Amino acid sequence: MLATHNGRLYRFATYNGAKLNHITLEEKVLAARISRQQFRLQFKATVGSGGLLNAPQNGAMNRIIEETITARVEVNLYRGQELVFAGQSSHSSMEISEGAERLLSPYN
Repeated sequence: MLATHNGRLYRFATYNGAKLNHITLEEKVLAARISRQQFRLQFKATVGSGGLLNAPQNGAMNRIIEETITARVEVNLYRGQELVFAGQSSHSSMEISEGAERLLSPYN
């Protein structure tokens, strides 16, 4: 995940030691916390109105995903306890696949 603020690029990736510390999906709200060294990125995304789409699985279009382009996202970036950036938008895309909950269990 990349974030930019005041001309600075903040990278959160496995190659630089970033860790997914927490992730939940409850009632169409995804919340996560990612950390790297002294930085912490927290976000919450809420599904907006959208639709159900067919998606591929093992060569056939028999999987369903829920997709929206009106998700509401709130982001907070911290350096230690200092809030570096806080922002929100309702112009974000988001999709949730069938069985997403089972992918989250190793992180909680």
